[in-house]
Amino acid sequence: MRIRHRLPLVAAVACFCTAGITGRLLQAQSATPVTFSGVVLADDRTPLSDAVLGVERSGQTLFRVRSASDGHFTFTDIPGGFAALTVRRLGYVQRRLEFDISAAIAKDPLEIMLTPVATDVEAVTIEGATDWSRGGRSIYFRDPDGHLLELATPGLWTVY
Repeated sequence: MRIRHRLPLVAAVACFCTAGITGRLLQAQSATPVTFSGVVLADDRTPLSDAVLGVERSGQTLFRVRSASDGHFTFTDIPGGFAALTVRRLGYVQRRLEFDISAAIAKDPLEIMLTPVATDVEAVTIEGATDWSRGGRSIYFRDPDGHLLELATPGLWTVY
C-alpha cells in the first residue's frame, strides 16, 4: 500500500523537474544572441541616414544604433526573445515594431519605411564666430528667448 501512495508523489516530482528543465532549455534558446540588420527608407524608398533605432524590452531601451549614410543599420549580439524596435528621425513619424528576435529574423535584412511629417524649425542666425589664438573656434547665436549662446570646439580652454 505504501508504494501505491508514493507513486503519484514520484510522478508529480518527475513532472515538475521535467517542466523546469524544459523551461530552462527554452529560455536558453531564446536568450541566444542574434545579429540582425536592415535599412531605413523614406516612403519614396530614399535611404535615410541618422535614424535612431532602439531595441526595447519592458519599456526600457537596451540597445541603440544610428543608420549609416546609406540607411543601413546593424544590431549585434542582441539576446533573443520578444522585443520592440523603435525608429525615429527628425522630419518623420516615429515607428514601433514588435516582434520576436530570433535566428529567423537575422536571415533577411529588415526594410523599415518612415513617413514624412511637417516639422517647423525656426532659423538660427549665427551672430559671430571667433578663431582663438590658442586653438579652437567659437560661434555665437541666440536662443528663442533672446539669450546669447556660445558653442566652442575643443582646444579653447586648457582643461577642455
